[in-house]
Amino acid sequence: MTEFIGKIRTLSLIAGLTGLCMGLQACSMSNLTSGLGTDLFSSNKKKQQEQASVWSPTVTEGSLLTAAKQNQDLSTLLTAEKGCPRFVIWSKGRHFTRYENPVVKEPTSVMYRGEITKIARECEIAAGRITIKYGFSGRLLLGPKAKSDQYALPVVLTITGKSRGKLKEERLNVPVIIEKGQPVGYFTRVRRITFDIPEGSQVEDFKLFVSFDKDAEQQGGA
Repeated sequence: MTEFIGKIRTLSLIAGLTGLCMGLQACSMSNLTSGLGTDLFSSNKKKQQEQASVWSPTVTEGSLLTAAKQNQDLSTLLTAEKGCPRFVIWSKGRHFTRYENPVVKEPTSVMYRGEITKIARECEIAAGRITIKYGFSGRLLLGPKAKSDQYALPVVLTITGKSRGKLKEERLNVPVIIEKGQPVGYFTRVRRITFDIPEGSQVEDFKLFVSFDKDAEQQGGA
């Protein structure tokens, strides 16, 4: 009888230890699962934050064209992120006048006159590279010798680095369509450029210029 009772106690002890081990394993598994879940949610949250921080430029041809037509202030667009290169209209290239006879530059021989009135830019800087989205807009006024309702204005876009050294230059013919019977038309263009920031240079060393091609002003014709 005593031996039988002893066996029961032994079996009960073994069952208790087994239950304890199973409980510990369950706790360990619970902790492990909880940890995986936390990491998973943290990873998803981090990924969502990274996706939310993706650069979404706001400079568009539509906004610039509207600003030109309504003469709106673009200060919110001109005040780009800290460290974004300056963007300016070259003072000598703000206007473009086409004469019927480029030799005799008289008011009565003006075909049309273009003017750059609005500019905007914004940028993204990452891993030693900079991406700039920039645009401009303006208007075109018809003169006494106007012959058409469709024109193209020659524009030069220039990016300079240290010591005003020219890094890139792009020449564009920007179309302007004037509604029949109207004395004025509008134009706009938005561009994007990405380039490396050379070692020893700062973002402030770069500058963007937009201007009309003054050499083309000497040509006569349409």
